[in-house]
Amino acid sequence: MLRECDDIAEASSPAGLGRRVMLVNFSGLGNAICVSGLMRATKQSGLGWSYVHNVCPGLSDSAFCLHAGLDMLHGLYPGIWRRFSPDDWPEIEQYLEANEIDTIINLRNEGPDFDVGYAAFKSKHVERFAFFDLFDDAVAGRLGTRNLMADWRELFLRAGARIKAPHAWLTGLLTTEVAAAGNIGFFPTSSQMVKRWKDDNWIRLTQLLQARGQRRFRIVSGILDQEREDALRLAENLHRRLAVEVHVAFYDDTLGFLRGLEGLEVLVANDTAAVHAGAALGIPTVGIYLATSGLIWGGFSSEFVAVQSADGLACPEQKPHAGNCRLYYSGCPAPCHDSVTPERVARTVEELRPISTIS
Repeated sequence: MLRECDDIAEASSPAGLGRRVMLVNFSGLGNAICVSGLMRATKQSGLGWSYVHNVCPGLSDSAFCLHAGLDMLHGLYPGIWRRFSPDDWPEIEQYLEANEIDTIINLRNEGPDFDVGYAAFKSKHVERFAFFDLFDDAVAGRLGTRNLMADWRELFLRAGARIKAPHAWLTGLLTTEVAAAGNIGFFPTSSQMVKRWKDDNWIRLTQLLQARGQRRFRIVSGILDQEREDALRLAENLHRRLAVEVHVAFYDDTLGFLRGLEGLEVLVANDTAAVHAGAALGIPTVGIYLATSGLIWGGFSSEFVAVQSADGLACPEQKPHAGNCRLYYSGCPAPCHDSVTPERVARTVEELRPISTIS
């Protein structure tokens, strides 16, 4: 669980007022949800900052940006630019000049050994822009020792912001009706195979929760066609094998995704955007971390608990301080999956929210 003593925001530094910021981030929906909380916090602090960000689900969704109060986000640039390939530098430089950018905040935790394009760009332009990144933290051995969202907030503080940690920042921002079906939510899908817990594990987890008195479940699917097929298959198996009541929630946009999660008493999810959405919505969340680190990539919430594969953390393919696997995209037999058992997850659910309080 998160333990951060950062609830009180100090006055904003005069040196940090009015920045025009290029945010360099990863490209997932979870990354967008996390950085949105920080952008919104700078607005509430009266800093007068404006932002551009790489193209990203969520931030490309005008309805989400409106509900989240992200009017300080003034533009999106091509996602590939986040790697700062020298071939892209002329276009990047023109874009920065056209948008009068004075500050670059790099949220990626790859470090100088992997984020080499950015390192070279920074070296060339160190006198032109104010750069804030996690390179020094990586070299000093600090990176990878806490939740990445805490590191991101630290970068904003270094840039002159004195902002509250954005815990449960989406609570109350959605004004539509909350779906009534289900007390415990499952987010069992993922676009990446290395993050997917097996169907048999979800079925066994449901059986264990049933035995402890839980009767109502909601499965929230990812947006891809394959994820929807996987969610429906799991729901059908649960109904056939366990006669369990299951509601399946699909969505077509970011707000639909968030509304699919609203009203849950507990969420159990693979390491996906769902854990970050759960944290932002104030939902007690159990994250299943197989090839990634729950310490680094977990939900930024005191009501988040990671069930971690020790084999995944010990794998030689883990990137130092980054908390993920070199084979993330290329595929892997994933022996790390076997050390997270349904029994461990069921115990964690009950420790986080005793079944008697949600039945």
